[in-house]
Amino acid sequence: MLVAGEETLCGRRIELRQPLAKRRPTQPPMKADRFLSDLLGNFRHGRQSLLQCAEIEAGAADENGKAARLCRIREFPERERAPPCRGTALAGVEKTVEPVRCPLLRRLVGPRRQDAEIAITLQAVGIDNDAAEAVRQFERERRFAARCRTRYDKDRGRVSGLSTSRVVRGAIGGIERRPMDTVLTLIARPHGASDLAHLVAAIIDATGTPAEPVWLSPGEACDLVFDAGRFIGLEQTVRSLIGNADIDLLLQPLAGRRKRLLVADMEATIIENEMLDELADALDLGPAIPEITRRAMNGEIDFAAALEARVALLAGTEARALEEVATRIRLAPGARELIATMQAAGAVTVLVSGGFGIFAERVAVELGFDRVVANRLDIAAGRIVGTVQPPIVTGETKRRTLLTLAAGLGLSPDQTMAVGDGANDLPMLTAAGIGIAFRAKPQVAARVRFRIDHADLTGLLFIQGYRRDEIVADNLA
Repeated sequence: MLVAGEETLCGRRIELRQPLAKRRPTQPPMKADRFLSDLLGNFRHGRQSLLQCAEIEAGAADENGKAARLCRIREFPERERAPPCRGTALAGVEKTVEPVRCPLLRRLVGPRRQDAEIAITLQAVGIDNDAAEAVRQFERERRFAARCRTRYDKDRGRVSGLSTSRVVRGAIGGIERRPMDTVLTLIARPHGASDLAHLVAAIIDATGTPAEPVWLSPGEACDLVFDAGRFIGLEQTVRSLIGNADIDLLLQPLAGRRKRLLVADMEATIIENEMLDELADALDLGPAIPEITRRAMNGEIDFAAALEARVALLAGTEARALEEVATRIRLAPGARELIATMQAAGAVTVLVSGGFGIFAERVAVELGFDRVVANRLDIAAGRIVGTVQPPIVTGETKRRTLLTLAAGLGLSPDQTMAVGDGANDLPMLTAAGIGIAFRAKPQVAARVRFRIDHADLTGLLFIQGYRRDEIVADNLA
């Protein structure tokens, strides 16, 4: 039923004051056997309106067959109206006005002091003996509603999309399925001893949902699909069940999981090293540079000032030391798979670094990044001068790079992903559709919604719904 007016009124019981249909003098009475046939036969299977069997005297309606719009001054004329032409009625027309008896609504009085009334329209009255079966069908279908794409059965055979059940559907009333709009992804540490299957069973039991896990990688990563509106505090519940286990979780909208732009930090993310620290070690410069790095990555000191202070300590060093230290670069586990898989899916990949181009360009070529953004060291006469060419790549530079590239590609921020570990990555992590704090510093992890603490970089692919057999692993060194 529809309630006219701007206020939402709840808890009103509206009763019929007279029979639903008026029979014209020349119209023969409806036969009981015809009525029962329609009620038990046509109405159940064909949804045939009984208005087709009995002529109804319609009230005032507009040219489209809908009830006239009520005036905003709350003066409701008392008259009968036919239901909308697309509605289904059972043998008649509902009386469209009902006096308001609730004291809280006494202010709804017309200009001539008449009692306020609620106007209603009978949309549909029906009997569905298959309601129980429809609910069971809904419960079966929701278990396969993962990732909004063609689903798989237990034998890995491809099955078409969700079938349409016989549930009575409509904008008003009836049984209507709620969308499964949120996906919970659980990822275990690679080659770890965690029992992800038992955790999944505990989550299903705790939430009372019949959803079955969609295993992206058996024993390593799985999806659970939920209706977010029904599970308030779901993430906190799951984290309490995980406890100290080496398992990451991420809760996100089901739609639009696969991103079309990846912007990644380099040091301690795509590679395991902090390259300035490697230089300090190779040159035996002591702990000064690593300590400045630590404080900068935790956000304790300004990043640009920290970079300039560290570079100043390198003044006079032979430039060939940079090439020698570059051989120490160690790619993070999963980095190759991450870049190769996203590029194979058509995404653009960008490497952004507050470090130096001499290292970032080598990594970008090795992994096949589409673009690279990094700082440039001043070098003269074969030696490091101790200064950085402006402008310095900062956290704001990273954020601006993400948003500018997204706009140039015609993408919204929701279609982007960023990953990093330090305080200078926070601006781009918060600007991206999914910003992942990857094994991040504690102060960074505490300020970012999404994080990976245990999995390797393939976790970013599982977060996007890629299965293990979809991850590109060809030509890996």
